[in-house]
Amino acid sequence: MTLKLIAALGNNEEKYRNTRHNIGFEWLDRLAKKYDASWQQSSHGKGTVTKLTPEHQDSITLFKPGLLMNINGRPIADYARYFRIEPSQILLVYDDLDLQTGIIKCRRSAGHGGHNGVRDLGSHLDISQVLRLKIGIGRPTNKKMTSHYVLQDPNEQEYVRINQAIESSIAHSNLILSQNINAYCEQLAIINQQEKSDGI
Repeated sequence: MTLKLIAALGNNEEKYRNTRHNIGFEWLDRLAKKYDASWQQSSHGKGTVTKLTPEHQDSITLFKPGLLMNINGRPIADYARYFRIEPSQILLVYDDLDLQTGIIKCRRSAGHGGHNGVRDLGSHLDISQVLRLKIGIGRPTNKKMTSHYVLQDPNEQEYVRINQAIESSIAHSNLILSQNINAYCEQLAIINQQEKSDGI
């Protein structure tokens, strides 16, 4: 199935811009910047939107929902529904507590993994068909601090790992634009293995 929409999850307030929970937005912003794409308000689905138009390929829309995380799935679903984009044509980018900091994985799965943004999206469309790009942020030592943890900025060491992961994954984004999604996911697996070998 042709990829038509890349959407990210995050909190659309300035005070959350650099937090762990907004890493999906950070990834999408950097992808847009790489291809000199400018954001504008969406006329369908509350959020901001831009398009990437690779040569000899259909355009791919980038979408950042404009609400808070726990209710940010609906704007994505509204946008997809209006433009008749199937769940299988969506790549969803977001932070993941269950992945080691700086690890990025690409996969489809049926559940929400405790992520409230994914949970909200799942209440509006079939998320089992959505391809996920999950960026690891690790878990706090004290599980009771999870809600506080995701709304904090990464520490310096974590930021280095996250930044490297984002840069490495964006560097291979030409595979996304050329619709070589499987090859892109395979490349991420190679990057993860290299990082583990380097002790990251």
